[in-house]
Amino acid sequence: MLQRVLERPLILLLGALVGCGGGAPEPTGDVVGTVSLGPNAGGGVAVIFYSEAPRVERMTEVGANGEYYLHDLPLGVYSVYLAPVPVNYPTGEPEPPQAKIPKKLSSPDTSGLELSVVEGENRLDVTNP
Repeated sequence: MLQRVLERPLILLLGALVGCGGGAPEPTGDVVGTVSLGPNAGGGVAVIFYSEAPRVERMTEVGANGEYYLHDLPLGVYSVYLAPVPVNYPTGEPEPPQAKIPKKLSSPDTSGLELSVVEGENRLDVTNP
């Protein structure tokens, strides 16, 4: 009797697991590029890719050489903008200087930057307007 009581939930669980997670992974693209804001721009800049449908927002930090790379971004059209990288600094220490990002480039509504991400490598270079 106990065996039959335990069999039913086990069969239901196994059936649910077999039906889960099927299908191939969604295709993605990689994005590479450079950010050039001028000689006094400072460091700590992030490039942000934003899409409303499907709702996706991904960020990557720009390296000291001005280059950035973002892996596995879902395919689609993205608005792109820049933001300072959040910095954690010890309490009582002076706040590190923030990146000088032009106001136009600091919002997806005003940057004018857009990228249609396709499978493979995509490139977007950002310069100070």
